[in-house]
Amino acid sequence: MIPHYIGNKSLNGSKKHYKAQDRATFLTLILQMSLYTDQYLISTFELGRQVSFK
Repeated sequence: MIPHYIGNKSLNGSKKHYKAQDRATFLTLILQMSLYTDQYLISTFELGRQVSFK
């Protein structure tokens, strides 16, 4: 579910607006990836704990 924003032009064609929008999308993408990584690590830890305590 990675948004395809690289190479897309902004609607008004302004370079400044495009850079700001691009950066905001990039930060959102990083945030989503870090949240996903945290969930993955937590679920892996829980799974390992369940297996080791059986």
